[in-house]
Amino acid sequence: MPCGFFIVKKRMLEPNLSKNNILNSENGICQCVSPYEELRIVTRTYTLGEAIKFILKIRNIQVQQAGWNTGLAVSQVTRLINGGYRHTLRFLAQFCTLLPLEPYISRALADKAGISLTHPSQEDFEYIKIIDTMYGKGIDDINDYLTSVGITPFNIA
Repeated sequence: MPCGFFIVKKRMLEPNLSKNNILNSENGICQCVSPYEELRIVTRTYTLGEAIKFILKIRNIQVQQAGWNTGLAVSQVTRLINGGYRHTLRFLAQFCTLLPLEPYISRALADKAGISLTHPSQEDFEYIKIIDTMYGKGIDDINDYLTSVGITPFNIA
């Protein structure tokens, strides 16, 4: 994929396309979405679940595949999308890093979840560090790092 653009389906994303048109589109949502446009739409959505649903849709990832990629159970991913899951920085770090989502998208999702990153504990700091520096790394690398700093590794369903 050239220049970080996401090739999705048939239609070009118009500048004024609303999130509802994107989330409810049946024929595909766009030809390509720049990372900036993706971040703009994610930050405009009302809930964390809608933002995740949008990200999965434009990246053409099914819920089952998201669970498989992140090591989470499909039911956990479904509850995350539907808003029935208590969001922790640990859970979002695992979801975002292993999907993989860019650090700026991951931080936008943490903001959507209402997780404050202003005064993190040492453990939260390590999760923020994982989000910022381990984008695209495998579960083994991330778990090795977590073990080296004395934090329980991510579970794999």
